[in-house]
Amino acid sequence: MAGIDLRLFSAAVHARADEWKNAGARWSLTVGSERDGSVASIDCETGRALVRLVVKADGDAEMKVVAQPGRLTSLYYYRLATADDVTTCLNELTRQLDPGLRG
Repeated sequence: MAGIDLRLFSAAVHARADEWKNAGARWSLTVGSERDGSVASIDCETGRALVRLVVKADGDAEMKVVAQPGRLTSLYYYRLATADDVTTCLNELTRQLDPGLRG
């Protein structure tokens, strides 16, 4: 089964940087490897929510949304294989940060 090029994911995240920054979100992207393969993870935070998205090179992705003050409110799973898949996933992440964002 085909995976996802983590450089594609990284580029898509950086393309959202201004939108997130303008919304007051703090975020960080880490690209590295774990015992079971390459991963990219993004942590985003606003006064409303904390969002952590982990993407594995095989295309499996998991997003956890924690509403302030610290309750898990949503858990999403994705299978990323194309740029459109990444866009859909990052749109949801954006909406979770601030429902007013276009995402």
